[in-house]
Amino acid sequence: MNYFLLANNKELSESTINKMSLNLETDILVLFNFLFPMKFEKIKYYKNKICISRRRPAKDRLDSKLYPGAKEYYCNMGVMRECQDLFKEIYFLACPNNMKDNPQSYIDNINLFKFDPSKIKCIDYTPNEMSKKLNYYRSGIKAEVSTGIIAHEYFKARKQKDDKIILVAFNSGLTNFHDKDWETEYFKNEISNNSCYAIDSYGICNI
Repeated sequence: MNYFLLANNKELSESTINKMSLNLETDILVLFNFLFPMKFEKIKYYKNKICISRRRPAKDRLDSKLYPGAKEYYCNMGVMRECQDLFKEIYFLACPNNMKDNPQSYIDNINLFKFDPSKIKCIDYTPNEMSKKLNYYRSGIKAEVSTGIIAHEYFKARKQKDDKIILVAFNSGLTNFHDKDWETEYFKNEISNNSCYAIDSYGICNI
């Protein structure tokens, strides 16, 4: 089984998508936040597909177009709700059950959007633990790693021996809130160590 992690890369091309050799029965596509790859039919209508939505800081929460007057506590919630039938599972990061501060407000916000409860999943993630584990610091200041790194670490810990994680069109281009240089080095090391593989990621295509 392969886990294809598709980057939120605005320059993602159909030629890159066509390099993905998919086993329709077993391979899983993993999309993030803004769902840019959904513009390709090969991705949009692939059944074994999940998405991961990262929570927004309170100051950056957007007004919901789906439910006027409400805020979206997680990224792109309205769009994910409207197209939830296209996803096998929808993950919220961080999981409200792991939050120390006001988790009920996040649970209520997710419930407001009336997602199919059978699709809702969570990734166990503690920012400080992850940053410490990976020795991640941005300009000497402790900060959170990107959603792509969290997903990679999550699936790496859960995959079977012969499963592969494949990065598609990763270039750390949407890392304004993270350390782009650190992330680039991290993924290049992971690729070099065969912890994951690459399709048009960081100038590498090795699968």
